[in-house]
Amino acid sequence: MNPILIHLQLIDWLRAKDNISDIRPVTVTIGAQTWQGAEYTRTMEYSADMMAVIDGRADGLDWYVAAYYQKDPVEVQFAQFQPFGPNFLLAPWDVPDTKIDTYEPKPYIREELKLKY
Repeated sequence: MNPILIHLQLIDWLRAKDNISDIRPVTVTIGAQTWQGAEYTRTMEYSADMMAVIDGRADGLDWYVAAYYQKDPVEVQFAQFQPFGPNFLLAPWDVPDTKIDTYEPKPYIREELKLKY
């Protein structure tokens, strides 16, 4: 299927969700690889003791692959959750006073992340 068509379908799919807003198509380049994606705001319920409420967010954070699905074609039991096939989710590492690899034996390799809207 045409990657541009899939990208537009992804945007429409996100727009149909109740807790998702501020959707923007984005091209993500990490190192030498490029993907089509979307940046969006997801509204969730938080309690006063959660880190997102206590510390908030800050610029200059490390970003990491927080979730991914790589089977192609998508397995039947996961099709409703992976309607656009293989994918990944980037999230900021926001644990105060640490980097994502603070306790690892050697530092992770960091790649430049570029976003194009």
